[in-house]
Amino acid sequence: MSGDSLLERCSDTNQSVLQILKKIEKEEDVTEFITTVQLVQITINFLLKSEKKYGGEQLKAILTSLEEFQTELQALLSGNKLVRFVASIRLRRKLEGIMAQVHENLEAFKRSFRERTKVAPPPVLASSIEPPKSGIAERSGSWRGANPVVIGESRTSNPSAPYLSLRGASTSSSSLPVDNRSSSSDHLSLEPNDMEESILLSVLIDDKAGRNFWFSAFGSETFMVHHDVFLKRWKDKISPEMTKDEEVLLLYVLDNSYTGNINQHRFNELIKGFGPINEVLNNMKSIMSSPWFYGFLNKQEADMLLRTEPSGTYLIRFSSTQPGSFALGYTIEGKVSHILIKAFKPLGFVVPSKDKPEGRIFSTLFELVDCYKAFLSRSYWNPLSFESFFEGDMSSAEADEALSGYLPGTFLVRFSLNHPPNLCISHKDAKGVVCHTLIQAVTDPSSGRLLGYSVPMGSTPTVYPQVNNVIEYYGSTLKVPLKKLTNPNWVDANARAQKWKEERRKLPPQRIT
Repeated sequence: MSGDSLLERCSDTNQSVLQILKKIEKEEDVTEFITTVQLVQITINFLLKSEKKYGGEQLKAILTSLEEFQTELQALLSGNKLVRFVASIRLRRKLEGIMAQVHENLEAFKRSFRERTKVAPPPVLASSIEPPKSGIAERSGSWRGANPVVIGESRTSNPSAPYLSLRGASTSSSSLPVDNRSSSSDHLSLEPNDMEESILLSVLIDDKAGRNFWFSAFGSETFMVHHDVFLKRWKDKISPEMTKDEEVLLLYVLDNSYTGNINQHRFNELIKGFGPINEVLNNMKSIMSSPWFYGFLNKQEADMLLRTEPSGTYLIRFSSTQPGSFALGYTIEGKVSHILIKAFKPLGFVVPSKDKPEGRIFSTLFELVDCYKAFLSRSYWNPLSFESFFEGDMSSAEADEALSGYLPGTFLVRFSLNHPPNLCISHKDAKGVVCHTLIQAVTDPSSGRLLGYSVPMGSTPTVYPQVNNVIEYYGSTLKVPLKKLTNPNWVDANARAQKWKEERRKLPPQRIT
């Protein structure tokens, strides 16, 4: 297939992906995905106008990863699984991994094109962070221009880089502009050095100190960096004494899907949730070591964990719908309720309030918990969600798919979606067939409080205090947790988070602010 044909297929596929993402955007934050798709489109538009020759082989990797992403998104829509995408952190991680591959393939192509033609393809924007005289989108009272790239080593700005015009693009979104013109052309208009009508790509870091760190560490043109590059610059400029635990958990927060890259979106979320930048590690450890913090749970998983608990039981987790924010889940009169704790930097966090339309502001999560201690009386405690075998919100069909291709003895534990609050063990038996075994949640008849877990077997099944006791009993059949094979970094990070919690529990009671 010729380079031109591949380029047209890349463009068509990319536009299809963007349209699907726009539909999902109504229900879920997909800014990261849209940003990457728009970066691909800018490069495609440049090549459509360029007279330089490029090899068709160079575009195949981009097209392959785009088509994989398109297939996954179309399956969400055609299978009516959009709700599952909104709810499932696991599914989102899968898409984030594919999208990261799209971006890496894009950057590999650009490097190859640069070497072949001696011309740098876009996005190439002004190296200076000073605003041109007019035509520049503004956010939070300051201009921020960027040339998003992936780097594997330090890169400084190019003082001779031309501007690119994105005519007619909307400036209201925090993502890259989309061409909304009613025109015969299906592509963005890219005209170098047209400063009067230029709308530059916005840097997505709101915090000034965080933005200064990113610019000085990676250059104003950088959208995404690899883990090792980020950690080196972070240690050099922010935390030279960072421990291994802090390093692992910092990456856990910044790149929970373990794509190997950290982008401006995720860095911005880190600062919003744990800033200011010089206090990120201290704040992260204080929050993540707290018994009430449960990290990357979605709303459905928090519901499942809390529904057998007495009134006043609560936990806090990362918000799955508002990046950089948190969510409080608590029980009251036999029901589970959820409240968004929205990041409101530099003041702290804001929660809805009946007597204050603008919400009630708290400087820290600890202050919030202390203020509402009248009905937040008992911190939830159960190590289940940190166990290496736990997959949480997953259907039996999804478990079948997840275990496909793995050896007998591979297993996972998930919520039983048909019989809540029970759990289910899904494992590969000796013949390689996926089997599902119910783990019954044993509750107190009067209070409904969880007492332990049992596997229905015989007239008097044994009740185990924790799920890992059930796993140990069936150890000859359940050999390797799936997550240890698919995401060992996640397992390591959760083990370290648990260590922080255990260390915190041994300390005398104290108020941490």
